[in-house]
Amino acid sequence: MLVEHRRQFEKSLRRPGVLSDALTYCEKKSGLDRNVIAYGALVILFIYVLIGYGAELLVLLVGFLYPAYQSVKAIETQQKEDDTQWLIYWVVFAFVQLVEGCTFALLTYLPLYSIMKCIFLLHCMAPFNENGSILIYKHIIRPLFVKHSPAIDSALGSAAEMAGNLVENGK
Repeated sequence: MLVEHRRQFEKSLRRPGVLSDALTYCEKKSGLDRNVIAYGALVILFIYVLIGYGAELLVLLVGFLYPAYQSVKAIETQQKEDDTQWLIYWVVFAFVQLVEGCTFALLTYLPLYSIMKCIFLLHCMAPFNENGSILIYKHIIRPLFVKHSPAIDSALGSAAEMAGNLVENGK
């Protein structure tokens, strides 16, 4: 499984796009293979997150910048699959941020929390068929949604009705 993920990762480094263009430039300037450059960049990222200043901000940027770019790119294509993939990522990202916000006081005591979160977010955005966001959506978020969506729809309907009454009647 790990070998397959590695193969897919290295294949994704050769797909046309900004990342591939940047790696081509780095290859020409350094004489190193793009795989070595990509793995080296990941090692530097992890070392910085481990010991660097502002690690939480860097992790948040890792979880936002590339997915945001890919999401806008997906919106501009006619394919539905890439839209769905990135929409699932953002649902999972929001879910993680919500859980983190509720448990932050506990998470600060976890050693290496920033590095674990960075690895997790990279796994969620990885160009694999079964990346982390797909797995979390399929096994946690979707079952919760299916189970509780009628009650949530009812509560939202009641809230909308109460808001409408408040606007109409002032009470």
